[in-house]
Amino acid sequence: ETPEIECDADELNQVWTNLFTNSWQALQGQSDAQITVSTRFLKDASSELIEEHRSGNGVVAALVGTVKGPAVCVTIEDNGPGIPAAHIEKIWDPFFTTKDQGEGSGLGLSIVRRIVEEHGGSIGVRSRTTDNTGTRFTVALPLHQGEDMVRKKEARGRELSQIRNDSRNSMPFKFR
Repeated sequence: ETPEIECDADELNQVWTNLFTNSWQALQGQSDAQITVSTRFLKDASSELIEEHRSGNGVVAALVGTVKGPAVCVTIEDNGPGIPAAHIEKIWDPFFTTKDQGEGSGLGLSIVRRIVEEHGGSIGVRSRTTDNTGTRFTVALPLHQGEDMVRKKEARGRELSQIRNDSRNSMPFKFR
């Protein structure tokens, strides 16, 4: 069973919405379109994610953020056309987009990165380049939030106790 994590569920919903939207858009017009979601627990998330996100053998990859200690990983994978090698490092940049004008602002993945890093987590992407099929995003989030998140939430006028006790029971958020 995947353990519970402390998090701001509203912010993580933005992460999932952005990642699912990107996958869905990449799959448009594809008859065999498929999005797969999985979760897992990693005792030493940092070293396992670094190994998992090495480029080579037809795979391009990028990993941002650092998660310390045990973490829950959520993976969203699609069988779309993939991300070209020339774009893989740029996808986290604000306003970077490969979409036509008016279809996207280029802010989605930069917002995803900010939210994940503010939660003390990391996000990685792997895309196959040899056959241009498929992209996998892996979000790793620590089980417990550190003082950095608490301070940032307090600065925004929202204390950790409010997040834990809000009326929708958004913390702890449990992945299964």
